[in-house]
Amino acid sequence: MDYISEFSTYLVVEKRYSSHTVTAYLHDVKLFFSFLEDTYSSLSKNETLLVKDIQYLHIRSWISDLSNNNRSHRTINRKLSSIKSYFNFLQKLGYVNVHPMEVHIPLKTSKVTKIPFSKDEMSLLPTKDAILSTDNFFELRDYLIIELLYGLGIRRSELISLRWNVLDFKNKQVRIIGKGKKERLLPLLDLHLSFLNKYLLMYKLIYVYAPDTYIFLTNNGKKLYGKFVFRRVNKYLNLISSKKDKSPHILRHTFATHLLQSGADLNAVKELLGHSSLVATQIYIHNDIKRLSEVYKNCHPRDKNI
Repeated sequence: MDYISEFSTYLVVEKRYSSHTVTAYLHDVKLFFSFLEDTYSSLSKNETLLVKDIQYLHIRSWISDLSNNNRSHRTINRKLSSIKSYFNFLQKLGYVNVHPMEVHIPLKTSKVTKIPFSKDEMSLLPTKDAILSTDNFFELRDYLIIELLYGLGIRRSELISLRWNVLDFKNKQVRIIGKGKKERLLPLLDLHLSFLNKYLLMYKLIYVYAPDTYIFLTNNGKKLYGKFVFRRVNKYLNLISSKKDKSPHILRHTFATHLLQSGADLNAVKELLGHSSLVATQIYIHNDIKRLSEVYKNCHPRDKNI
């Protein structure tokens, strides 16, 4: 029985993972089985027998091999997460009785503190008047990509999948399809509407417009892809800062940090970001510890010298 094929269907249909995530999970699982076949000649190369024979010692051996090949703990943990999901699937369907990763403890990783852009840095991006006065369609597209990533706090994958029919100009909102196909409505500022209206007029002169076409396309009229967005964002952020991280995700990080700095409620930021729990949102509080310290000193009675 082709468990890999079933696992792929499970990830797409039941877990509703993106194609990128599914590809990554399948790659990790196949990599693991390839390691087993190369390392343990006593194991059958038939996958049906392999999954019944696998023990945690085989997984630990793979961890050691990955580490010896200079894979970071973060990368190894991600790959092991794929393997854990695979065995969860096998156990759920009764293909295995024992889960070999039940005793596994994730490898320790150093916390990476992302440094968001400051409000002063973001103010160095082209102004509204400069954007609305440009006659270069592709330049306008790039500005709008950055503006929506920062102005809405959406993920790169969410931006790429935007179609014209998710925009509601009348009610000033956009429907975002996030992870797991979960939908959320985000408000559009008048600034966004101004950019989008001009962009749409120019779009119709270049492409065949239809409500279900993608909002953002490459210079060749194809659907955007991850590296394209990264390169465009990196290009413009290089002009305003020397920070190392100039990825699309740092704009989402900056969006959340600036909202919290301005007094936004944590739950509201959670909903805007499309997080399933506050745990994921709380990371943005850590970057604003200076402001929180000032609030603490100004508000706590123990700092009133009484």
